[in-house]
Amino acid sequence: MNRARPPADAAGEQLSVAPSDSRRYFDCYHGVELKLSAERTLSFKVELGGVGCVFATPNITLSDGFALLLRQMAALSAKPLSCFSEQWHSLPQKMDVIKPTSPHAAAPTGMVAIPATDAYEFVTEGVEIEQVTVYLRFPRL
Repeated sequence: MNRARPPADAAGEQLSVAPSDSRRYFDCYHGVELKLSAERTLSFKVELGGVGCVFATPNITLSDGFALLLRQMAALSAKPLSCFSEQWHSLPQKMDVIKPTSPHAAAPTGMVAIPATDAYEFVTEGVEIEQVTVYLRFPRL
């Protein structure tokens, strides 16, 4: 996490690598392979308020999953954080209608039947980190 004071992007040489280290290095946030400099340092950018992630591997080839991750992160980080507003906005939410399942005479295999009752009250609470209070409504059956 770049929390530099005074506020600034962190760019240039960030990590030193031992002379005996022959691993490959990747900037996971930007989705690119990092190349060692002649001084055996790795250079990359961590935007103000941004995070960095360097992955080291002895593998010559990359798994399909990791290659996919790099492509996705390159696309997601193509636009710098400074292009986005710092103003918090709530996102619209809507409840999706889910078609009821057909009732069963007995609980399906691996499940336990819990009979319906008005004597039980379902209550939930938690710590909210949003800047506004969010209330959840559970549909009554």
